[in-house]
Amino acid sequence: MTSSVPEPESPSLSPSTQLPASTQIMESPPLSVGSRRGSVDSVDFDAYLANYVPLSNLPTPPPAQAGASWNESPKSLPGRLVDEHDLRGPASHLAKLVPSNACSRRPSVSTIQDYLERSSLPVEVLGLTACILDALSMRFAKKWRHALTLNESTPAASPLLEAANAPISPPASPALMAAAPVLNSATKSCVEPELLVLSALALATGYLDDHQVSLQHWAQRISYGVFSARQLSTTQRCVLIDLDYDLHSFTLEFIRDAIEDMHRESLRTRQKAVDAAAATTTVAVAKAVAEEPYAATGEKNRPAPLSLQGSATWFKGVATPEPSPNVMALDHAWD
Repeated sequence: MTSSVPEPESPSLSPSTQLPASTQIMESPPLSVGSRRGSVDSVDFDAYLANYVPLSNLPTPPPAQAGASWNESPKSLPGRLVDEHDLRGPASHLAKLVPSNACSRRPSVSTIQDYLERSSLPVEVLGLTACILDALSMRFAKKWRHALTLNESTPAASPLLEAANAPISPPASPALMAAAPVLNSATKSCVEPELLVLSALALATGYLDDHQVSLQHWAQRISYGVFSARQLSTTQRCVLIDLDYDLHSFTLEFIRDAIEDMHRESLRTRQKAVDAAAATTTVAVAKAVAEEPYAATGEKNRPAPLSLQGSATWFKGVATPEPSPNVMALDHAWD
């Protein structure tokens, strides 16, 4: 027979014998694994993941061909844009999209065509370039010219600063002051419309292509040193500011529409070339038909041309014209 031993009762605190406030334990809500507050998937971590941007120095996939660079890799225009007339069509279309107030003259289509031939860009890059040029506002031209003027003006080339740093000389006479040239308030900037097209091509290439192509490449190898990398950088910055850095708004539909416009321009250019060749052929045929009567008999039977050079005789205020040519000589010439 076993005897049950009563368990000792745990001491309970009466309301009069509560712990002091400094030693009281604060109750916290129960934490569970599924709670978003207590787990790793908290609101702060979700916000961190939402704003997370990959590092810029992450490794990129290697090119398709080992050792192939952007300039050496074949990038011919696919499909129907393959010949010279098709390159002239996109060049003409890009030239028309340059703002009319950007420069005092229109861009040269032949120069833009040379840029396209040297760069060998895909047709998608040309479409994005057309979208960039077409989206420029009318306020872009003034800001662009002002930026290029500030970019090209250096302290060493400023005549005002050279005059300020020159030693003090006695005042010149009034005659010399009147004959001295007056400096213009604004320096004339060499703003060329081809620079805008070249910068848009470089900007579109950098946006769609992962290959790192420097602006020095565009300045030296594409423009043959006509423009500098500094001018290209300034122009690209002005373009991005005017577009509010919103290149992502040019969707695939916009690029396809631009490609179709270039295709239609290529067809018009090709038709003009065909018409010009037909006109040249017509002129050659007409000339051959005109020469046909003398081709059978030879050049000896061709009549001698009339000499219309002569002089009139003045006698007592009356002009006497030169006698008419001899009719008998003409008859012998036609025999």
